[in-house]
Amino acid sequence: MKIRIAKGIKDNRKILILFFIVAWVLRIAYLSSRAERLIIFGWIDWWDEMAQNFLIGRGFLAENPFGGSQPFYALRGPIFPVFLLFNHLLFGNNFFLIKVMICLLNALTIFLIYDIAKGIFEKKIGLFAAAISAVFPTFIYFSIVSAPDILATFLLAITISLLLRGSRNNSYLINAIGGIALGLTILCRSAYNCLPSLCSFLAGFCCLFFLSWEKECNYLPLYSSNHDALGSEKLPYYACFHSPLY
Repeated sequence: MKIRIAKGIKDNRKILILFFIVAWVLRIAYLSSRAERLIIFGWIDWWDEMAQNFLIGRGFLAENPFGGSQPFYALRGPIFPVFLLFNHLLFGNNFFLIKVMICLLNALTIFLIYDIAKGIFEKKIGLFAAAISAVFPTFIYFSIVSAPDILATFLLAITISLLLRGSRNNSYLINAIGGIALGLTILCRSAYNCLPSLCSFLAGFCCLFFLSWEKECNYLPLYSSNHDALGSEKLPYYACFHSPLY
């Protein structure tokens, strides 16, 4: 029995690695065919502009795209510009290699999607979800876009995976790390500002109907660490943008 279980786990890993290779090859092939296109939305590439300005000591600044003289500070969340910043330090202004890293994050997300689907349903559903995400056209398309969608999806998948593991293992530490991941997700994509309220509602619902009140206390580090992750950005924002967030 143990031998069969061990063999099943090993086979699942081989299948996931195969899905990962297929996903990365598809994304790199699509990137190679569209390598000349950096901006696809018709707007200024604000995130890269913020990263470049930060490198030369101007803070996360973007010029006003509407023709005004006042530049925009904190026009976008800082996580994706920081991601671009480190890639610029590693690769210079080679946007192709930067997009290769985005493709890598996109491909790695299938492992997290498998873990989430396996935790909620079962391993077969996890493998099916990973296979779909490996060849899903929208995932492939956004892997070459100079925008934070892929990084935000990767961080969100980490958050959900940690939430599930924390609830299963009754772990303060995992919940706390999940809270930090949630804060970073929101700082990557401001559209996810509703996530803390949604997670609070889901946690309360689960505690009310599925968990004991003792286990409910383990969710507290998640939300406190989430607020810490958000609040800790106020000082860097003030230093870099020369004005408070609010």
